[in-house]
Amino acid sequence: ADPDSSQSRMSSVHALVSPLFQKLKTETVDSKTIGKIRECLNRTVVGLSRNPSVQMVEAIPFIFVSVKTFVGDFTKPSTLGEEESSDEEDNIPKIRVSGAIEALEEKLDGSKKKGSASEVVVWRPSERGSAQNSREAKELQATDKQSLKKVQDGMNAPKLTGTGRHNKGKISIASGLGDPASACAVVFSLNFLYSILKRHKIPQDDPTLDRMLDPVVMLLSTCVCGTRNNEILLVSLRSLQYLLRRKLPSIEESRKRLSGKVLELLSSTGSVMSANQELTRASFKALTLLIQTGKNIDNTVNDTKQSEPSRLPLNAEQMRVLISILQTIVNDADNFTTTTTLIKALVARRHISVEFYDLMKSIQKLTVQSLSSNLRQQCGTIFLQYLLSYPMAKQKLEQHLRQVVLNLEYPNKDGRVSAIELVAAIVEKFPIEALDEHAQLLFLPLVLQLTNDDASACREAASKCLGRLICRVSPEVISSLFDYTVRWSKGGGKLRRTSIQLLGIFIESANDFILGRETTFEASLSMLVGNMENCNSGESGIQEDDEWERLYFCLGCFSKLFNVAPQRLMTHDILWLACVRLLRYDHPWVRLAASRAVNEHLSRLDMDSFGNDKNSSFLVKKNDVVAPLFDIGKSLCAQVDAEESEISEEVSLLVVKSMTRVVQGMRNYPDLCFTDEKERDEEDENENEEAAVEGGRKQRNPVKWCLTRLSNVAKRKGEKRRETVLKCFAAFCTTIPNFVHGLVDVDDDGNGDNKKMTSSSLETMLEPIYRCIHESENDTSGVMTVASGESELAKEVLRVVEESCDGGDISESLFLRSYAAVKIRAREKREKRKERMAVEALVDPETAATKKIKKQDSERKRKKRRVEERREMRGGKMKRRHLD
Repeated sequence: ADPDSSQSRMSSVHALVSPLFQKLKTETVDSKTIGKIRECLNRTVVGLSRNPSVQMVEAIPFIFVSVKTFVGDFTKPSTLGEEESSDEEDNIPKIRVSGAIEALEEKLDGSKKKGSASEVVVWRPSERGSAQNSREAKELQATDKQSLKKVQDGMNAPKLTGTGRHNKGKISIASGLGDPASACAVVFSLNFLYSILKRHKIPQDDPTLDRMLDPVVMLLSTCVCGTRNNEILLVSLRSLQYLLRRKLPSIEESRKRLSGKVLELLSSTGSVMSANQELTRASFKALTLLIQTGKNIDNTVNDTKQSEPSRLPLNAEQMRVLISILQTIVNDADNFTTTTTLIKALVARRHISVEFYDLMKSIQKLTVQSLSSNLRQQCGTIFLQYLLSYPMAKQKLEQHLRQVVLNLEYPNKDGRVSAIELVAAIVEKFPIEALDEHAQLLFLPLVLQLTNDDASACREAASKCLGRLICRVSPEVISSLFDYTVRWSKGGGKLRRTSIQLLGIFIESANDFILGRETTFEASLSMLVGNMENCNSGESGIQEDDEWERLYFCLGCFSKLFNVAPQRLMTHDILWLACVRLLRYDHPWVRLAASRAVNEHLSRLDMDSFGNDKNSSFLVKKNDVVAPLFDIGKSLCAQVDAEESEISEEVSLLVVKSMTRVVQGMRNYPDLCFTDEKERDEEDENENEEAAVEGGRKQRNPVKWCLTRLSNVAKRKGEKRRETVLKCFAAFCTTIPNFVHGLVDVDDDGNGDNKKMTSSSLETMLEPIYRCIHESENDTSGVMTVASGESELAKEVLRVVEESCDGGDISESLFLRSYAAVKIRAREKREKRKERMAVEALVDPETAATKKIKKQDSERKRKKRRVEERREMRGGKMKRRHLD
């Protein structure tokens, strides 16, 4: 910047502020004028803080000079009073006599020193204490005022009360800071300094700026230590928060003095519940920075011989006072947030005292008892740092860990989650040697929480914590923990379920341990086989209380194990056949888990060539009892035919994906869909009739069976059910090459020239599509309903099917003939139904009348429902007469 412009800016600020300062320095300024000047200076600070042309290097000298004018000489900090006694043995100040007697003694002493015999002192009783001139009168008046503040005797001594009554002789008020006029000017300068420090980002490595800011630290220290004005204290402490983060020489010199003064402020204000919360908060922040600054110390745990004063700016007695304040605030947990940083600083400095250990016990309680989640997390961080940094015996550490583990049983759910998070932090931060030593102490309580806790958040947190524990411990410890899992799998009830849950955690966290050892891998498979092989299908209704939970966790473990070792499990017949049986289990969660496992297996197969390799999949290994490929398709169709509430979005998606691949496999390898026993029976029946065998093969078409089953499922009304069927049809046409071409039959009229292409399977697919469209067209309600959504999807699927019929050897009219045949059959069924109803009305009029009344009643309710739907769409409310 231009020096001239810089000088002009400085001159303008001086020209604006100097008259106000001069007015404050006059002896005749009153409180009303001070208030007006204060308002002017406050507005000046606001303007200067928002002015982008104000530079720090220009503002700091101005602020320094302005404050120094009113503070005076601060280079010699005085922590004792002006009347301090020189007797250091008893440190008791001397009693001074009144000012008048002292002046008289000085006058007599001066006359004796002169020793002039010619000067005779005239004394008259009436002239005692009177002044000889106006100057002496003023001096005598000032002396008399001063005498009122001095002790004359013990009985007439003024009683000292207030915050500084215990150290009246140790506090020196700096010149001018107790005067309201001077305080007004100092507050303006300090507010300007705070706004500059807050707005500008001070570079860390700037020697010029450091030399400029170094005397400011001493100036602020004098303001903090030399006044009781709360406004000056608050702004000074806030400004020091920015300067204490820098490496300035004056910080080390003022560190102890500032720390003692800030502690005195905290002692006087009490706690954060005091009236001046901002000053208390600023005091805590400043004291935290003062404790954090200073010479670096060795933070090793074994270093306990270093002297306390070299590490902390407070002595032992002051530290006891500080910790007592912190202990009081800890008990008031709602206002503890402002002091967490200070406690973290004390833990980082490794302060050792009996009171501090008691404080850590209170911190440990707050990790679960506090109502604030943020406070629980901060207390957990403090206690973890305490465990990692402080020297303690093995028994003491184990005692702390046992208390942490006992907190897992806290009644409140949020407290238990915080306790589990603290255990997880211990698992993450502890050395491996220490973690191996205490692994069982942490493992068993976490397993109990995983099994018995009612809250899902606690179970999830315990599962993650167990996973991290298994990840970090040594292989020997993992082996011992896995032995517990194998031993529990041989028990009953919850023990078996717990062992399966732990097996899943072992597979996720230590899959190298499971796969790397053949014994552990075989033990894992044995656990799964023992729980899945002999399970009930759920259809008989005979189930154990926790069987579905155990089967659900088994399927989850099996899916995890298959993902990490697919080649070793592709042909494991026992487990995969158990998964196929569980596709029709009574509980929806078990069916969903089985669908996930089967879909994962199918996605890893090439459905065009898997049948050629006997070792590619368990689907190829059919026998006299089961044909796995057909059983999968049958079970998936049964899942679609379930209740609407059990068909979730994930179930629908898994059914569409799996059915597409199953139908593709059925088309390429239809023989895999029937058992060997059934094939032998049919071959014996048709041994001498080749045509009959061919006709039998035509009838044994698993693809047509699946299409017919899905079409019959879609006859029942249900949005999710019909959408799933329609999506399956669309996936068949778009994913499987030439799917519709494989459904076409060619009929020969006998002459060999005229051939007619028909497709009963295509008509089977078109029936549910036409049904959805026709029902939507007959809906005269005029609003967007579920049926209209089905209609849009049905029309889209109809276009997909029509496009798949184009090309190849298929006639262009095949799709139109098939769709027309579907319409004709639907119309014929509708006419037959009307005829049957007419005949029923003649034969049994009473039943017909009852049905008609029910139909009218349902139609009336439907109309009311449509009216309310329209009203809700317009933002209205339902009328009270329609609430029943």
